Order: sequence, then structure tokens, then C-alpha cells
Amino acid sequence: MREIAAQAGQGNHAAVQYHFGSREGLVRAYSTIAWSRWKRRAVRCYAMRRWPDG
Repeated sequence: MREIAAQAGQGNHAAVQYHFGSREGLVRAYSTIAWSRWKRRAVRCYAMRRWPDG
């Protein structure tokens, strides 16, 4: 978790550990956010009946 916090520019690795609990918790949170964003985009694109490039 120290390495992840350092790469993110977060000096307080304990805050990262406290918030996510573990590396798996961090991955789970990221996956949830990424999936939600993808899902919203897919719904909008489906509503417009097109899939934009990129």
C-alpha cells in the first residue's frame, strides 16, 4: 500500500490503508467506479443508437 500511495502522490499511506482496507479493497473500489462510468456511457450511447469512437 505504501507504493500505491506514493505513486498516487498521497504522503499518508495509512489513510489509503484505512479507507480501502487492503489492496484488494482498492482494486474493488476502482473496478466499481470504472464499471459505473462505462455503464453510464453505454446507456447514453444505446439511447442515441450509436457508439462513438474512443
